[in-house]
Amino acid sequence: MKYANPLKIEKRERVPTYNMTQAQLDAIREEGFRAGISTGIYYANGMLSAAWLLQLRDTFGFGQRRLQRVFSRVQENFNSIVAGLISYNDMGRVLMDECRIRLTVEKPDGVREDMWEIFRQMELPKLRMEGGKVRL
Repeated sequence: MKYANPLKIEKRERVPTYNMTQAQLDAIREEGFRAGISTGIYYANGMLSAAWLLQLRDTFGFGQRRLQRVFSRVQENFNSIVAGLISYNDMGRVLMDECRIRLTVEKPDGVREDMWEIFRQMELPKLRMEGGKVRL
């Protein structure tokens, strides 16, 4: 009969440990944040475009050709925003001055607020296209 050797120490699997500086951690966090914003912008743009296109079809009877033209023009506007050729405030000013349209949003507390005022108060990041994706 064999007995376990009391002096033999069981080998444990070692978990690798990495040393990083706070600056490296901050850079990784920032990169993840920027990637998340970029992805969110694409999803929001897609959902918003789909909602508008559906309403144009349902309410005004737009067909495939007209919907495609509208979508192409919306994409042109989006690319102009990314390129820095036009800002949210510029678009709001045109809609208010030329079309007499004031876009408002209803907050959770029921108060309606001018969307362009919200944009004016926010520090929106500068966007750019890089490799087919939106980057900050």
